[in-house]
Amino acid sequence: MGFESGDEGRRAQLPLRRLGESFDFEFEGTCFTATVGFYPDGRVGELFLNGLKLDTAQDVYACDLGKAISIALQYGASLEALARTMTRDGAGRPRGLAGCVLDLVREMRG
Repeated sequence: MGFESGDEGRRAQLPLRRLGESFDFEFEGTCFTATVGFYPDGRVGELFLNGLKLDTAQDVYACDLGKAISIALQYGASLEALARTMTRDGAGRPRGLAGCVLDLVREMRG
């Protein structure tokens, strides 16, 4: 279910059964859980994010961020392009949660 020539505006949905990996990480003193879903060809196609304390503001922000990243990936944005656009400090470290988790997913993919 990839993009065909001329289909750049179409969403490439993931199969109902797909591989996924979960990991925990910390950003600015708050713990989060990420679950990454993959297309059959190994591309990242979705990202679920949650804070460890459910229904807190941080959990809601993380959940919405994961959904936005997932939609961007499914409409053809690359993981690398998304990570490059995130705000960074002078040393290239991510300043926000999105940059942090995108970097971790890129490292995970090798």
